[in-house]
Amino acid sequence: MGACGSHAVEPLPVLPDADSSMVRLDMKTDPALLKEVQDVMTRSFAGSKTAGPEGGLSWTLDENASVGGDPCNPLKEDPSEERMLAMEFIMKFCRAICLKHGCCFALVKEGKVVGATMMTPPSIRGIHALGGCAEIMLSMQVSPQHERMERPAQNVRLPFIRSRLKPR
Repeated sequence: MGACGSHAVEPLPVLPDADSSMVRLDMKTDPALLKEVQDVMTRSFAGSKTAGPEGGLSWTLDENASVGGDPCNPLKEDPSEERMLAMEFIMKFCRAICLKHGCCFALVKEGKVVGATMMTPPSIRGIHALGGCAEIMLSMQVSPQHERMERPAQNVRLPFIRSRLKPR
């Protein structure tokens, strides 16, 4: 289950065993591993019929999707394609913000990602705040509609815009 502080998370009964390893992710991490982490987090935050979603996001997407009306409870039905796309977008957006700070970790067991977390380190500088133009650009890059935005008429402008909005 994804957790942004909206629901109590059950503690692990024991620490990860010797066959598991905690991997710190950064900008140079293998893209295949980053994709696996993103997929795990997307499924986790989306929830299922057996595991609750991240409550705040779930309530925002569909306040009646969970059993008993509690958005932290398991879903009544398997997650919809729309829910999965929304969570994928959110995870891509968060990854883009958090990855550069070196505060993304994956728990790998037997070669598979079984858990992950992303965060920004504590700071009084607001390092997680990108600013309006950078947020719009990032949204364009991680959006499922991104491919549709690359029409020939726009190809001349988009590289220029991207070059000006890249985080420094």
